[in-house]
Amino acid sequence: MRAMAVDIPAVREVVERVFARPDVLKACGRRDLSVPITVLCANGVSQAQIAALTGVPQGRISEYKTRKRRPTATSTFEAFADGLGLPPAARLALGL
Repeated sequence: MRAMAVDIPAVREVVERVFARPDVLKACGRRDLSVPITVLCANGVSQAQIAALTGVPQGRISEYKTRKRRPTATSTFEAFADGLGLPPAARLALGL
Protein backbone atom coordinates (compact mmCIF):
# COMPACT_ATOMS: atom_id res chain seq x y z
CA MET A 1 0.00 0.00 0.00
CA ARG A 2 1.36 3.42 -0.95
CA ALA A 3 1.40 6.39 1.35
CA MET A 4 -1.28 8.88 0.43
CA ALA A 5 0.00 11.94 -1.35
CA VAL A 6 -1.38 15.21 -0.06
CA ASP A 7 -2.39 17.71 -2.73
CA ILE A 8 -1.40 20.75 -0.68
CA PRO A 9 -2.81 23.42 -3.07
CA ALA A 10 -6.18 21.63 -3.15
CA VAL A 11 -6.26 21.30 0.65
CA ARG A 12 -5.30 24.96 1.11
CA GLU A 13 -8.14 26.02 -1.20
CA VAL A 14 -10.63 24.07 0.95
CA VAL A 15 -9.03 25.50 4.13
CA GLU A 16 -9.54 29.06 2.83
CA ARG A 17 -13.25 28.36 2.20
CA VAL A 18 -13.87 26.47 5.45
CA PHE A 19 -12.10 28.96 7.71
CA ALA A 20 -14.04 31.87 6.18
CA ARG A 21 -17.26 30.41 7.61
CA PRO A 22 -18.63 32.23 10.68
CA ASP A 23 -19.45 28.96 12.50
CA VAL A 24 -15.89 27.71 12.03
CA LEU A 25 -14.37 31.01 13.17
CA LYS A 26 -16.66 30.99 16.22
CA ALA A 27 -15.48 27.45 17.05
CA CYS A 28 -11.87 28.64 16.70
CA GLY A 29 -12.66 31.37 19.21
CA ARG A 30 -13.68 28.62 21.65
CA ARG A 31 -10.53 26.67 20.67
CA ASP A 32 -12.84 23.82 19.62
CA LEU A 33 -11.18 21.93 16.76
CA SER A 34 -14.11 19.52 16.40
CA VAL A 35 -16.07 21.89 14.14
CA PRO A 36 -13.25 22.78 11.73
CA ILE A 37 -12.11 19.15 11.46
CA THR A 38 -15.68 17.99 10.81
CA VAL A 39 -16.25 20.67 8.15
CA LEU A 40 -12.88 19.98 6.50
CA CYS A 41 -13.75 16.27 6.30
CA ALA A 42 -17.19 17.11 4.86
CA ASN A 43 -15.38 19.12 2.17
CA GLY A 44 -13.09 16.28 1.12
CA VAL A 45 -10.05 16.74 3.38
CA SER A 46 -9.38 13.48 5.24
CA GLN A 47 -8.18 13.12 8.80
CA ALA A 48 -5.07 11.45 7.36
CA GLN A 49 -4.36 14.53 5.23
CA ILE A 50 -4.85 16.83 8.22
CA ALA A 51 -2.48 14.62 10.22
CA ALA A 52 0.13 14.60 7.45
CA LEU A 53 0.09 18.40 7.17
CA THR A 54 -0.02 19.23 10.89
CA GLY A 55 2.15 16.48 12.34
CA VAL A 56 -0.65 15.66 14.78
CA PRO A 57 -1.30 11.89 14.75
CA GLN A 58 -4.46 10.83 12.90
CA GLY A 59 -5.81 9.12 16.03
CA ARG A 60 -5.53 12.40 17.92
CA ILE A 61 -7.28 14.26 15.05
CA SER A 62 -10.12 11.73 15.40
CA GLU A 63 -10.29 12.32 19.16
CA TYR A 64 -10.50 16.09 18.59
CA LYS A 65 -13.21 15.60 15.96
CA THR A 66 -15.36 13.44 18.26
CA ARG A 67 -14.56 15.60 21.32
CA LYS A 68 -13.07 12.64 23.19
CA ARG A 69 -10.13 14.93 23.80
CA ARG A 70 -9.78 18.72 23.71
CA PRO A 71 -6.48 20.31 22.79
CA THR A 72 -5.11 22.81 25.30
CA ALA A 73 -1.46 23.31 24.33
CA THR A 74 -0.74 26.37 22.23
CA SER A 75 1.75 24.24 20.29
CA THR A 76 -1.15 22.05 19.09
CA PHE A 77 -3.04 25.06 17.75
CA GLU A 78 0.17 26.39 16.16
CA ALA A 79 0.79 23.03 14.44
CA PHE A 80 -2.80 23.02 13.19
CA ALA A 81 -2.63 26.62 11.95
CA ASP A 82 0.83 26.33 10.38
CA GLY A 83 0.28 22.93 8.81
CA LEU A 84 -3.03 23.81 7.23
CA GLY A 85 -2.00 27.37 6.35
CA LEU A 86 -4.90 28.98 8.18
CA PRO A 87 -5.90 32.47 7.09
CA PRO A 88 -5.11 35.36 9.49
CA ALA A 89 -8.68 35.65 10.83
CA ALA A 90 -8.68 31.99 11.90
CA ARG A 91 -5.23 32.30 13.50
CA LEU A 92 -6.44 35.34 15.42
CA ALA A 93 -9.58 33.49 16.54
CA LEU A 94 -7.37 30.68 17.88
CA GLY A 95 -5.40 33.25 19.86
CA LEU A 96 -2.26 32.95 17.73
